[in-house]
Amino acid sequence: MFSVFRERYPELFPESWNLSNSSYNIKYYTEQCKRKCICSEEEQARRRSLCSSFHFRWKLEDYYDFFIVKNRVLCELFEELSYLSSSKDKEENRSQRCDKIKEVIMVCGPYPDEIIQFSSVVSLSSAQIEIAIRRFGGLDHIKNIISTEIRKRKPKYSPTLPKSMLNQSEGPFSTFYVGYSELKQMPFLFTNCSGYEVASLYNYLDDLNMKLRWKDESADFQTLRYAMRKTYLQVESHLETQRYIEAAKKKVYKIVSNVCVSENMDNRNRTRLLSILQYNSMDFVWGSGIIPCGDILYTAAEATWKNTSEQIHYPNYEEAYIYSKLLGCDTDVREYPPREPYMPLKSNNVTSGLRKRKELSVQEYIVPNVHNWTNNDQIST
Repeated sequence: MFSVFRERYPELFPESWNLSNSSYNIKYYTEQCKRKCICSEEEQARRRSLCSSFHFRWKLEDYYDFFIVKNRVLCELFEELSYLSSSKDKEENRSQRCDKIKEVIMVCGPYPDEIIQFSSVVSLSSAQIEIAIRRFGGLDHIKNIISTEIRKRKPKYSPTLPKSMLNQSEGPFSTFYVGYSELKQMPFLFTNCSGYEVASLYNYLDDLNMKLRWKDESADFQTLRYAMRKTYLQVESHLETQRYIEAAKKKVYKIVSNVCVSENMDNRNRTRLLSILQYNSMDFVWGSGIIPCGDILYTAAEATWKNTSEQIHYPNYEEAYIYSKLLGCDTDVREYPPREPYMPLKSNNVTSGLRKRKELSVQEYIVPNVHNWTNNDQIST
């Protein structure tokens, strides 16, 4: 399949089409179709039918999860990255450093790409990262470790997405700047993400962590992990025809989302999660091959929000306690009291304890395959 993005090829989008911005992309299924479509009428009709029946459900915890990993190689790799980013450039300082890393937060997304992104308090060049990776067995070895850790924890039925249509990553690894966040002392490793959602997801976790810690100093990363998995935001999306371009004989499709969200979530975090949803749904539609050849997909988000005061009822006291902490957060608080940068993973506080959830618990739904929308009819791509 081939794509023509207005942002990259504005000359292929005549002014007579009256497309106001760069959020329009044309779908082609062969190179020849760019000049003249060779797809059959039956195939095009099937795709149009798929568009009319398209339905996409999304919850953050179905597509993204994070694990607390204590693999020694990954911990030492982050120690090396920390050493390279410090101002102490003498070799003897390496053995004198006392900030030994004991665990890494691994955030896993729904994409098949194995691009790795490391958190960093300063910018590191790709050459510096490559030096560190070579020191610990090379890129393939690190990827094998990451894959093994994911297989231990991630449910087999977790939904996956096609390769991101707008992937920005130019290499197999990179770093992202964590600035002055409360979580900056904790090493984060993002894998199987498109790149666009990393900043939004990291900032959401950072804000969620601050709110939990504001109410309970003993809240730990297991608490944060559980809270992320219980983000009360559910989305139902479908495709609509935005307009028909008579001059081009093309339909423009748009993704419309109905979002049900907890009234306690502030606008800042709603915006962060909406950006993640936007890219996920866009990639799902684009990669599934349901847009008719030569037609256009409008990729900007269009969402209708519905607040709910409905509470989630949990069978365990610990789970209910954590959720009550989220409900009791003051979303108008702009500053939080100072605290220690390192938060232990195991808390002695009974009320903040968290029973380990079974990884293979039943989810509410699984994103359906394309053929489920059309009585097992599949399209040729």
